[in-house]
Amino acid sequence: LSALCDTLADSSQEVRNAAACALRDIATEGDAEVNAALFQLLEDTDEDARAAAGTGIVATSSKETWLKVAASLIQRFQSNESFVRRAAIEALHGVVLRWTCVGTQSGE
Repeated sequence: LSALCDTLADSSQEVRNAAACALRDIATEGDAEVNAALFQLLEDTDEDARAAAGTGIVATSSKETWLKVAASLIQRFQSNESFVRRAAIEALHGVVLRWTCVGTQSGE
């Protein structure tokens, strides 16, 4: 996992995108290390890498952590880069839908 995270600093967008997709695919609920790497990818200049990161962030959020994850995404709204703000909004939307729908469906 650490080698995969190291590739996020690669100068090639293709390599970073591949790493983002791999992280997204191995993301499991509550995986803090993968979640931290995915948050780093939200600021990547490659749109596909940001999309993979957002999907992974939704997957790693858990019932216990989703509000903290949402708060971290909201902090990204202050970025000077519009693409970072947009990626954060899309990931936040996924996290909120995942956990508010789960709560509603289970009667909580």
